[in-house]
Amino acid sequence: MILGVLFLIFCCSRTVHPTCSPLKEGKSTLTINSMSRADPFNMEGNWTCQSCRGDSVTACNKLEAYSLAKNPTCTVSENTESGDIKSVHISCSTSKVYPKAKCRFYRRKNGGNPVQIRTTPSYSHTETGETPVYYRSECSVTVSVKELGEGTHSFRGYIYPDVTVGLSKVKGTPADNIVNLSFPQASHSCLSQIVQGYFQDDSTTCTCSLSYDGYPKGTAQWYKGDQRVGSSGTLVVSRDRSCPEQTFTCEAVSDLGRRVRSTLIAKFSYAPNVTFTVEPAHTQFSNGSKLELKCSGQGKPDPTLILTKKETNANLTNVQTTELTHTLYLDCMDTGVYVCAGQNSKATTTQEISIGVSCPQQPNPLFYPTNKVDPSIQAIMGDTAHIDLEIYGYPEPTILALHRLSDDTDLTSSPRHSVTYTARAAPFGAVNVTISDLVEADFTVYTLTVDNGVGEALEYIFYLNQVDANDGDRLNIAAIVIGVIALVIFAGLIVVIIVLWKKNRDVETYPQNHQNCDYLVPLELSTIEDPIFVSASVPPTQRQYATIQATTDNPYVSTSYATETAQYETIKDMASTSGTHNCTSPLDVESPEFYRGLEPNISTIRNHTSSVHYRNISGQHGGILETAL
Repeated sequence: MILGVLFLIFCCSRTVHPTCSPLKEGKSTLTINSMSRADPFNMEGNWTCQSCRGDSVTACNKLEAYSLAKNPTCTVSENTESGDIKSVHISCSTSKVYPKAKCRFYRRKNGGNPVQIRTTPSYSHTETGETPVYYRSECSVTVSVKELGEGTHSFRGYIYPDVTVGLSKVKGTPADNIVNLSFPQASHSCLSQIVQGYFQDDSTTCTCSLSYDGYPKGTAQWYKGDQRVGSSGTLVVSRDRSCPEQTFTCEAVSDLGRRVRSTLIAKFSYAPNVTFTVEPAHTQFSNGSKLELKCSGQGKPDPTLILTKKETNANLTNVQTTELTHTLYLDCMDTGVYVCAGQNSKATTTQEISIGVSCPQQPNPLFYPTNKVDPSIQAIMGDTAHIDLEIYGYPEPTILALHRLSDDTDLTSSPRHSVTYTARAAPFGAVNVTISDLVEADFTVYTLTVDNGVGEALEYIFYLNQVDANDGDRLNIAAIVIGVIALVIFAGLIVVIIVLWKKNRDVETYPQNHQNCDYLVPLELSTIEDPIFVSASVPPTQRQYATIQATTDNPYVSTSYATETAQYETIKDMASTSGTHNCTSPLDVESPEFYRGLEPNISTIRNHTSSVHYRNISGQHGGILETAL
């Protein structure tokens, strides 16, 4: 534009006389009131700007005339197929507009910010028949449900004349409906039981199914990553060691898209693979050796490792890790089989190692807590005697020998004598001695030797004691035979012999007029260096006894009592036929038939002299018997 005074030239059917106005900052304006599109003064068209001197003409922008949309409306409809929504159709219309209308559409999801629908609208324009010309215009757009997505959707349309400032002149028209779209809901289940996250079977069938159809309606499908797997929501998964863990998703699929509803991590259990070693890598050890037991295992799920000793089934240690170490400082009792077990929900796998700890044969403390064995064996003439000795040691004995003590006769190979070893759970065992067809000479003292080549041999001295056939049925009644230690190990100059007391009653020979006779008989002498008297004058802490109710079925009843000095047993006699309490009159050493009521077996301790006294502490006659040993 040429600086100076400009004239606006109106392009019209008749000449318009220009009016000059001063140029301000290179601009000049022209204001037109009552814009007209009708003849004779149609103001639409191109305008020019000419300087006052007429030496230049500048083309101006086209003057646009427009009429805003009259009575605009917008509607929303759902496009369905087989009753299921596929898309949403939004349309806006006006009964009168100039020039032809343009449209713009917006959607709002869940009350959020408006988002323009980028789909190109479709248009329809029809002239109204008026002069100047006007149009009835309609525009519409279709949006797929996938583009819309899940949620509550509202819409707004803008219909305006197709001029530069048209859109800015309208506020938009809200659509008459909203649309609610939702994803289906799905979940899965499997036939096989899952323990600690692992399937126990080699294969399993899992089903992905809908719990809510959604809008639009969807289906349930299995996916592995982006790959669809299975058929109609059914998936078969099998154990695969090359791929111990597989991930699948149960998804709800519709026109809205895919959405993961649940995840299946397919893991299959495997039985533990167990490794069991010892350090040092031996199986035979000496007493006091240090031993490390190492157990490891791999499995699915991770196994619990349990270390036990097979013979006792006692847990040494257990941890839920892949490895454990247990340290032992060995003694004889540690001999046995050790078991490492790997245990999980699938199975239990075990490995065993046998350990031997060298030690001499010894009495089994489980049977003989005080290391003492009853040496008195009761037998009947002509029958078979059985002697069992429970022992422990390692290795098993290689020498078993039976000798008669009086003349040192070796009876091991005798046809009437048998000595065998029975192995029990290591390191335990038993030596079994049988003497058949007993004769009078068999009722004597024997020595049983057990040797495994480690340390001192075990020497067991026992006494075969004859009883009458009538008393044979009573051998298992308590207190008929009272014995004390009979296990002797030759380990020095002192040889401990046995003190035996035998109650061998013949009640038929007892007088019938004496009742309630009680005897205190030593069971075990803690010391025999000084005489021991038991009488009514002994303090209560040393004189402990009680009245015992005997019955016809059980003529011999006994109960043990402990005193500060020694241990005693109270015995009450009763006739098995009459049911009357009977015992000897004041015991008379001159009357052998009465003396049979308390018969001592006398033994000694080498190079030592001792005495023990007994007293009948009750009875009608208050008789006293003192016997020195």
